[in-house]
Parts: sequence; structure tokens; C-alpha cells
Amino acid sequence: MLFWMAAALVATVTGLLVAIPAMFAYNFMVTTIRSITQELDGFATRYANQIEHAYVDNRDIEDKIAWALTRVEMGENTPAI
Repeated sequence: MLFWMAAALVATVTGLLVAIPAMFAYNFMVTTIRSITQELDGFATRYANQIEHAYVDNRDIEDKIAWALTRVEMGENTPAI
């Protein structure tokens, strides 16, 4: 009977010796992955903003209307992009 109790205690200690470092390693990896994910998300946001500022037409509505009217007066029938 004493043998089985000692074996159970040894198994418990062995399990704890494995589980505690595994828990620290898991938490370290989750924190690292979360940090990388946030960094990539910030990069994607900055990149999308740069593309928007570089390629999206940011003129005022008055400039767009004047440009369209100029095209109509010049006889260009192609739609404005």
C-alpha cells in the first residue's frame, strides 16, 4: 500500500515538473505571437494608409466638377476615372 502511495506522489511530482515549464513556455509563445500579430496589424494599417494617400483621388469636389465640365466642353465623352 505504501508503495502505491509513493508511486502516486512520484507521478504527481513528475507531472508538475513537466507541466510548470510547459506553462511558462506556452505563455511566452502566446505573448510573442500576440506581439508579432499587433506589429503586423499596425504595418498593414500604415501600408493601406500610404496606398490610399498615393493612389486615391483626394481632390475637392469643386475641382472634380470643374475638371468634368472642362472635359465636356472639350468634347471628351469618356467617363472620368
